[in-house]
Amino acid sequence: MIEGELRNSGSECYSVWVRWMRDLVPGPYTKQATQCGTGSAPVNIRLGAYLPTTTGDLKVCRGNQDTKDCGEPVSLTSWPVTGTSRAAG
Repeated sequence: MIEGELRNSGSECYSVWVRWMRDLVPGPYTKQATQCGTGSAPVNIRLGAYLPTTTGDLKVCRGNQDTKDCGEPVSLTSWPVTGTSRAAG
């Protein structure tokens, strides 16, 4: 589980997107949180079923419609997997 917040100090919208890869097959990015304008939005990400070949990444993108204008992805995978991880941001 990843818990945190998406903070925004400007007037635009920003969103957190996550993609899980199972058995080395990447799934689509899905939006987890959006903050438009100044403020913060909670981010709570859980992975339902975990397999040893499950990996994931997270990225923050400008806007709230797609993943065309984003920062570099951050890995959500840690080895060895301990059941829970906390990402700072």
